[in-house]
Amino acid sequence: MKKASKQQNAKRQEKMKLSGKILFSALILLAVLRMTVSFAVADNNNRSLPGVTVTDKHPNGCVDCHNAFGDKDYRLKMELAKIEGHSEMDTIVKNLPQDCMKCHKAESSIGYLGDIAHRDHYSNPPKNVFIIVYKGDCLNCHGIDPESGKTTLKDGPKNW
Repeated sequence: MKKASKQQNAKRQEKMKLSGKILFSALILLAVLRMTVSFAVADNNNRSLPGVTVTDKHPNGCVDCHNAFGDKDYRLKMELAKIEGHSEMDTIVKNLPQDCMKCHKAESSIGYLGDIAHRDHYSNPPKNVFIIVYKGDCLNCHGIDPESGKTTLKDGPKNW
């Protein structure tokens, strides 16, 4: 009976840990979006906010930025090919990043896509293309309805 109780406690702790990670990710996203909107208001709405104050040049999120430029190929298929053991995505993925969530769910042992994407987009700022070229703007990947405050994750067809 004690063994079953310990197993239940362990499962309960795992669920709480997962819930905590999801809540933490959501709070970070909301804080960043709140700061983005606050900066726009503080700057008398002169800030360029894709889809809010200016036309969104990246309505499809990942696939609009992850492209080949000159001798650099940032398409996700090419980037993920560098990761040893990553699955071949041609048959699995039709739309990015939505189809990536099939494997990279919040409870996934291989990593939650939200955590992976935020880490990769904000690590090593002096050399990070997302920060340098795209100014680290959340609205390149996320959309927001200014009236309701609801956020979305932009999605688009694969580009390979």
